Amino acid sequence: MLWVDESYNVHEDPLGIFQISSCTADSIVSHLKDVLVCCMLPLNQCRGQGYDGTAAMSGRFNGVSTQIQQEEPRAIPVHCLAHSLNLCLQDVCKSFRSVTDALELVREAVNKSPKRAEIFNKKQWETKKQLCLATGI
Repeated sequence: MLWVDESYNVHEDPLGIFQISSCTADSIVSHLKDVLVCCMLPLNQCRGQGYDGTAAMSGRFNGVSTQIQQEEPRAIPVHCLAHSLNLCLQDVCKSFRSVTDALELVREAVNKSPKRAEIFNKKQWETKKQLCLATGI
């Protein structure tokens, strides 16, 4: 979450990592609203949205950004520059064998181990619980 204080200083606070059951726009919007409620962040104070270019996120008829903007017109959607930078860096890293090998090793360790996947899922739930406890929900 990005926010600006009274002195116009920009802050970025992660809200957590959450596993969702479906990648449809409706499901993502539902989960997003649940997180906002859990964190006591009213949607009517949202002024911007940053998404990648997928149809589910940025679709102009039923995408997440469109649905959020229908509820809060001042929440202007923009293509996420961090996502664009991430894609650019991924392309650059492909040309460095040592980086590619290291990333592949990490990917294999997580994807091929149900035990590690379960540990990751437990950490997600712990983070969500801590977040809700910290916000009083």
